[in-house]
Amino acid sequence: MTGSAREPGIHIRKSGYDDEAAFDRFCERIDLRPSASRIKAPYMVIAGEKDQLSPIEHTEELFALITAPKRLVIYEGANHGVGEAPSAANGEDQVTMLADWLLDRVNGKPAVSERVWIDSAGRARAEPFE
Repeated sequence: MTGSAREPGIHIRKSGYDDEAAFDRFCERIDLRPSASRIKAPYMVIAGEKDQLSPIEHTEELFALITAPKRLVIYEGANHGVGEAPSAANGEDQVTMLADWLLDRVNGKPAVSERVWIDSAGRARAEPFE
């Protein structure tokens, strides 16, 4: 999605760009929305509610366009790396969650379209995508 706040220094260095304006132009071209309706495989994103690089509103907008089975897991108060929040410390481990989800797909278990909210106590509340 375009227009996200970011930490320019580290991302520019990792991308190979040495000019911030050129890097900004590159970032403006990254947008999955035009391709979202063509996604056919199950799709999962684990996100922080306070993601400073990819605002959760952008992720929600993308998910509204995806028709394939999809799972959006949001950790209350968490940042881009899904850390530095009680929900991340108290909730299910993100790596384990992702590994279990992938294993279910490999084993042929159908994916369920749902939005999962992990609150600060670590409790998960799932609701179906409409």
